[in-house]
Amino acid sequence: MAIYGEILYNSINFSRRTEEFVLVINNNNILLYKLINNEYKLCKKPNKFKFIDECFQVIYDCGEITINNYCDCNICNCFIKGEQGPQGEQGPQGEQGPQGDPGQKGDTGDTGQKGDTGDTGQKGDTGDTGEQGEKGDTGDTGEQGEKGDTGDTGEQGEKGDTGDTGEQGEKGDTGDTGEEGPTGDTGEKGDTGDTGPTGPSGTSNPTIIPYCSGTITSELNTTVGGLSIGFSLIQFGAAQNIISSSETLLFLGGYDTSSSYSIPRNGTISSLAVSLRIINSLNIPTTTITIYCRLYSSPITSVSYSYNSISPAYALTPSLTGSTSFDKIITGIFPLTINVNQGDNIILGFYPKVTAGDDIAITIQATISAGVTII
Repeated sequence: MAIYGEILYNSINFSRRTEEFVLVINNNNILLYKLINNEYKLCKKPNKFKFIDECFQVIYDCGEITINNYCDCNICNCFIKGEQGPQGEQGPQGEQGPQGDPGQKGDTGDTGQKGDTGDTGQKGDTGDTGEQGEKGDTGDTGEQGEKGDTGDTGEQGEKGDTGDTGEQGEKGDTGDTGEEGPTGDTGEKGDTGDTGPTGPSGTSNPTIIPYCSGTITSELNTTVGGLSIGFSLIQFGAAQNIISSSETLLFLGGYDTSSSYSIPRNGTISSLAVSLRIINSLNIPTTTITIYCRLYSSPITSVSYSYNSISPAYALTPSLTGSTSFDKIITGIFPLTINVNQGDNIILGFYPKVTAGDDIAITIQATISAGVTII
C-alpha cells in the first residue's frame, strides 16, 4: 500500500517536518518517496522515524514496522491501492486423507430361489461278506477228468566219471585292469647324490641414501678467474656452504664436519639422482654456467678434515644462460660404479663453473634434493 503524509524524524525528537512524502509498504519492505519539483523521487529512509497522515501512523525502527490505523470510514484517500496481482499457480495436491470409519451393516437380503437337484452320488463301497452257510449234501461222482500235468523232475543222479580233456580253446580277450592295490611300504633311503654346481652369486639388497637441503638455502658462487669456488654440501635436511680453491679436494677445517655420512658396510655406489631448484632470478646474457656435483670420501680414521673426490664431475642439465626465472629446475641421473669401504665418510657437494662466454662472479641460490644407491 502507499500512504500520503508527513514524516517525523528521530524517534527521540519528533520535530515536525513539512515536506510531502509518500510511504510505500510491501510486506516488510518500505520505500520512501519525497516530492521534489512536483515529482516523487525515491529517497533514503532514516533508521528511525514516524510517518503520520490523517488516518494512519507508521513507526519504523531499524527494520521493525508498526502500523496504527485511526480511520474506520474505509473511504479515505490515504491509501493508493495497487492493481490486483495475477493469480498464483495452483499448489500441489495434498496428501490423501485417512480412511473413513466402516459404514453400518445393511439389511438382510431376500431368500434366494431353490437351486437345481444335484448330480447322483458315486456308488457306495461293497458291504462285508456274510457268514458261511452249512455244508451241503455230497454230490454225484463226476466224470473222469483230463490227464494231469507232468510231475516235477526227480532228484539228480550221481556224478559220472570225468571225460577226457578237450582241446585248448582260443585265448580270450584281455580282461579289464584291476583296481590299484594299496601303497607298498616305503623303501630304504637311497645314498646321497653328488653335490650340484654352485649357483650364480646373488645381489645384496640395495640401500638408498636420501639427501635434501631442507630450509637452508644452498649458495653456489663463481669468482672471476675461478680462484675460489662456492660449494654447497648437502646433508639430511640441511646444507653447508663453504669456499674451496679446488674441485677435487675439500678441506672442512673451520667448518661443521657433520656434513658427511658413514658407510655401514662394504659396497658399491651404483647410481645418483639429483634435482636442483633455482630460487633467485638470474640475468647472464653473455655467459653460460653449468652446475656440477661430486662425491667425496675420507677414511674412518682420518682426522685431517680433508675429503678427496671419488667420482668424476657430473654436469646437471640444462646449463644456465640468459634470463633465468624463479623456480627453474635442473636435474641429473647418473649410473655409477664406485666401491666404498665400511666406515668411509661420504660427502655430496655441488658447485658452479663458467663454461662459456664472459667470466663473471655470480651467486646462485637453490634448494637441492638427491639420492644415492649402495649395493
